Amino acid sequence: MTPRDVARLPVVLLICFFVGCGRGGKPAGLPQLHPCIITITMGSKPIDGAIIILAPQSGQWSASGTTDGNGSAVMKTQQTFDGVAAGKYNVGINKAMGTQDYVPDKSASYAEGQKAFFEARAKMKQVIPDHLTVPSLSPIEIEVVPGSNKIDIPLEKYPAEKYPSRLKKQSKAPETPKYKL
Repeated sequence: MTPRDVARLPVVLLICFFVGCGRGGKPAGLPQLHPCIITITMGSKPIDGAIIILAPQSGQWSASGTTDGNGSAVMKTQQTFDGVAAGKYNVGINKAMGTQDYVPDKSASYAEGQKAFFEARAKMKQVIPDHLTVPSLSPIEIEVVPGSNKIDIPLEKYPAEKYPSRLKKQSKAPETPKYKL
């Protein structure tokens, strides 16, 4: 597992929570999807390798995409279907950088594995300000309309001073609960 994979792990888990991990044909009830390209910039510079998550304000169909060298991401619903359902979305953006020594130890206990993961994660530098990383807490909102959508999101429009983070810093692994049988 590369450092980039480890950085994306929490985001992938979040996406799986919102959209499910199943593959196959189109799911029942999937609405019409509309082409959507989102471009992320910071200080007028494109951000490459950022993961964008769209969480619907109403409805159930989340979408995600990863930005390219131009800062643009082609959004997909359930990581499979090109396009996004029309509607309003809260936007979360993630990109972490840094070297780390995290390699999953298959012989380690769950608690030891969690501790190693959180220690490695603490060494990474989040490129995106914390207050923009979780869709439900982020001030970024967009609307996807029927037809083609090209949406620019300049991150400097959302300064931390104006939108303080509601995330709690967690630099070590949480305590594993002790259960009595």
